[in-house]
Amino acid sequence: MMIESFIDACNGTDPKKLRNLISKHHKKNDDFNLREVLPVYTKKKQEQMWDGLYNLMIQLLTKTPFMQNADDEELQILFHCLQDILTITDCVLDQANIIIPDKMLQTITALHELLLDFPDKANNLQASIAKVCQTWWIKELEGREALVANTIMFLLVKSLQPDASIADVKRVYSLRASLLQIDYADESSTTIKNLLLRCVISPLFLKLDEGQRFLSYLFGLNLEFIEQLHKVIKNQVPACPKPMVEWYGNVYFKAWKLATGPYIDKIEQHCIQDLMHHAVHASREGTRSMSSTLRKILGCFHKQKVHQGVDKMLLNLYNPILWRSLKVANGTVRANSIAILVDTFPLLDPEHTNEERDGLLQKQFDILSELLYDPCVVVRTTCVIGICRIISVFWELIPLKTSEDLLTKLVQDLARDVSSTDVRAAVYKGLTSVLDNRLSHVLMKRLLPQIGVLIHDTSEKVRITFIDLILKVKGVRDIKVNEIVPVEHLLVRLELDSAPIVRRLVQLLFNSFQPLDKAGEVQLTRCIALVQANPAAARVFYRYAQNHMSPADSAKFILLIGQCVFGCVQRSLNSSDSEDEVEKENDGEVLSLADKDIIDGLLEVMVIIWTNIEHQLNTTHTEVRQKLVKRFSKAIPLFIDVFQGGRSLEAVLYLASFLPGSALPDIKENCLKKLELISSESSMNDIAPLLECLVSWGKGEDILNIIHQRLKNIKPQYQQRDKSNKTRKGRKLMSVNCTLLQETTMNETECDPSMDVTQNNEDEEKESIEQCKVALRLLNWLLGQPTTRAFMMQANLTNLMQVLSTLKTLMESIQMDKPMNKDMEAVLEQVIYSYCKTLMHIQAEQRNENDNDLCGEFLTSFMTAIDRDIFSEPITFHSTQCRWVKCLLTVNQEAFMVGQVAVEIAKNTAGFLAIILQKDPPIELMPSVVSVLYQVCLKLMTSNDEAREDDIIPLLITHIIKSLAQKIKDAKEDIEKILLAVKPGLMETLLCYHRNNPGNCQHVLATVMAATIAELTSIIHEEGKLQPSESFSELPILSSFLMTLVNSKASILGSFVDELHQCVSVGGLRGIDALLAAVYIVYTIAKAGKKVNGLNKCVLLVQQEIAKLNRTDNEETEKNLIEQANGIISELNQHMGWIE
Repeated sequence: MMIESFIDACNGTDPKKLRNLISKHHKKNDDFNLREVLPVYTKKKQEQMWDGLYNLMIQLLTKTPFMQNADDEELQILFHCLQDILTITDCVLDQANIIIPDKMLQTITALHELLLDFPDKANNLQASIAKVCQTWWIKELEGREALVANTIMFLLVKSLQPDASIADVKRVYSLRASLLQIDYADESSTTIKNLLLRCVISPLFLKLDEGQRFLSYLFGLNLEFIEQLHKVIKNQVPACPKPMVEWYGNVYFKAWKLATGPYIDKIEQHCIQDLMHHAVHASREGTRSMSSTLRKILGCFHKQKVHQGVDKMLLNLYNPILWRSLKVANGTVRANSIAILVDTFPLLDPEHTNEERDGLLQKQFDILSELLYDPCVVVRTTCVIGICRIISVFWELIPLKTSEDLLTKLVQDLARDVSSTDVRAAVYKGLTSVLDNRLSHVLMKRLLPQIGVLIHDTSEKVRITFIDLILKVKGVRDIKVNEIVPVEHLLVRLELDSAPIVRRLVQLLFNSFQPLDKAGEVQLTRCIALVQANPAAARVFYRYAQNHMSPADSAKFILLIGQCVFGCVQRSLNSSDSEDEVEKENDGEVLSLADKDIIDGLLEVMVIIWTNIEHQLNTTHTEVRQKLVKRFSKAIPLFIDVFQGGRSLEAVLYLASFLPGSALPDIKENCLKKLELISSESSMNDIAPLLECLVSWGKGEDILNIIHQRLKNIKPQYQQRDKSNKTRKGRKLMSVNCTLLQETTMNETECDPSMDVTQNNEDEEKESIEQCKVALRLLNWLLGQPTTRAFMMQANLTNLMQVLSTLKTLMESIQMDKPMNKDMEAVLEQVIYSYCKTLMHIQAEQRNENDNDLCGEFLTSFMTAIDRDIFSEPITFHSTQCRWVKCLLTVNQEAFMVGQVAVEIAKNTAGFLAIILQKDPPIELMPSVVSVLYQVCLKLMTSNDEAREDDIIPLLITHIIKSLAQKIKDAKEDIEKILLAVKPGLMETLLCYHRNNPGNCQHVLATVMAATIAELTSIIHEEGKLQPSESFSELPILSSFLMTLVNSKASILGSFVDELHQCVSVGGLRGIDALLAAVYIVYTIAKAGKKVNGLNKCVLLVQQEIAKLNRTDNEETEKNLIEQANGIISELNQHMGWIE
């Protein structure tokens, strides 16, 4: 009954009946299922069904022309009916024996013709039509050729949408064969060709395997279309993400593998060889150079040499390009060529005879050997890395004599290339890769000892690569590290080198000096040997050893050393026969207190290790800490009795500070008494352990009381001014309205600010000064250590406020315009510094409780007082005025560093620096001025945009440079020392400003360029020539200083080169003297500077300007200078690999 009803619905005129039956088909719990009904129909019944469906479709399409603005309800009826027809078609195509009546084909053909004309609201219907047509094509049914033109167009458009899915790409791939039906020479194919070209730049197509295979298939459609595909890919490569580069390589390789006949020739010659040509001649500049990008594409062919025909194809295509490019004048081309030769090695044809293959292989070795001594640094570096890679991978293929010759050249010559750190670093990187091949170890064992002394290379980058090589050697069984580099050399570098190298050295030496898998006695013996060999290196070693030891292992080792030292102390105390003791000590078999340096070193090792793990002991390893406390609470008193001074007592006191005060009650009182007796002659090395112990034991209040009592005794004493010189009444330094201090009341009248003359005798004054010095040293140390400062702020803030009040009273009594004793003046400077430091830390601690900017008020008052009383007279170096200005700069710097300076105060400080620089200050003030300038720049540049208004930072930097240039011109003594002190601050200022405001930085760089050109021009004018410099240090003093600053970062150096280029282009450099100076600058940048873009363009422009001056009527001097300039440019072009 249902079967007949379905036939009636198909042949009726009401689409709703058909809709109802199809709805039943979609319901899972309904008995009606088209896939069960359709196989029952005879061929005649199916023809009858499709006749009705075709007529129904025509009727609805005629009644509802959807291309025009039809009624939405009528459109929905039409779309539902067409969707029902497609559902029926889908069920028909699922049958095992598919019957295709004529009307069925006509129906689907009609829908296919309308596929691209449906409105956007019918996208589901379009997808269903495309799916039916796709299935029709895949099943190779009758008439399929008529059903793919619009289908492939629709699927391509859908797969290129932003919301396209993986399934869309796979559906396009399934219809790839249908693309062969298109005539790509006809204009009608333009639309689909454009869609196919868009597929080439689609990330979705590129990242899927089906997508890559589809794109590869496109290369076999039409010979002319290959050119369009290749052009689109070439345009996309420079900007595409890194993963897409390799995907394009896969597309080319798959296309080449699928190609036959004329298509393979077209792909090889027009695509692959074109990429090879561009890869050889591409630029190497930038972090992502075009040459490396193109080599990555070609790398997909280089890596597939196992496939038949790849070797022969690469040799044939590279033959007319590679060998010639390896000998051209352009160093960049040579470097690219050597990189490609390494990537493709061995470049051979399997079909050649053995003699031909050996000859070609030897040719490649000869080229590699020759280019090791290429004048271009980049070529040598690339060649070194390439040779080592080849030897590592193809050891069995290469004759042993050839490998030995090449590696010997690296070890004996290139590792000592004084002209380039990159080459030396490349040697060690390359040798590290050679060691990956076990067969090379025998040869490397003979060669590596020749480079042992090179561990002391002047370049940190080179030393890092050297240590990486040694770390690799450590994992090689047949080669011993000490056979290459003696342990003594390693320890020297451990003592002197930077953190990155030290970490590697500790990793290298850890198992030798701290073998955790050995017994405790062995570990202790190794530790003693390390301390005895190099105490400073031992301290560094154990500072970094925490990265290789757990807290439990560290604590265990501390106990082991403590037991050893405790045993030495006991043997010393229990010895009844001094002669026997001396005899034992002389035997050298037993460690004793006579071995003072070793004992001191062991105590310091314990302090260092305990410091490393203190946080873990206090948080997660409390049981281990309790064990340490228990052991050392018995040992520390004995140690203090035995060790009366020096490094040993200092270390013991630091150990005591790790213990709670209750564990050492007697020592706690003794330490406090010692602190009370401290004099100004005592070293901070002796004082610091006492303070550390007392603070950790909760005696901060007692320490501050000692400081307070010593500060009370100081009274400023002024000398009588000559009446003839007395012009104004003395004024106080400042008066700060410090509401924070008003909370602390003081009943004492310890200091009278109005007092001008003291009646105390000189001895009392001297004693009070000494007492004050000690107090200030103690206070500064407490505030300078993070742990003690935090403890004082939390537990002893009231006492600290009392000290601050005393400092404030002393500071307010200072009258800068009155002469005073030099010692008193120095002490009062320290009072100001200590007051500011204390105030800043207290304000930082209470910033949430008190909004007053006390630090800002203080700095403003100080700057006002300086401007009022100091700047009215010239400032000379050893004058009182200079000392007060330097004091203010020091205070300012400290305030900035702890973050207690507001933006407004930073602006005021910048203005104050401008006033100082206008007064032509002594050169000795410049380091302090520059240090404050950096802090001001950092504050203003990292604040909001409003803070950058009225920016005078470039003006200040320019003024400093001009001042330095004038002082150098005046032949100021000690100028090199001053420049050395100025360099770090000025360099950081320039970096900060350029990073945050590169546009305005051009003014500064213009001044740098002008000063450098002026100095070099002056020397050229006086001496007639100037030796080209291969490092910035070889330049004249000012030029060396300024160019070192500019070379601190590649972006700054690039901006400097741009400024020089602009200056030359507008005719700012007139005369051969100035142009020759520019040549010297770019020569030095090329030889010693960071890699920057545009340097070759600048050289070319200077060369063109020099050519304009080359006239026949030039004087002999000018001719010589022009010849010298052209010679330097020619050498530079050769060195950098530029084409002249």
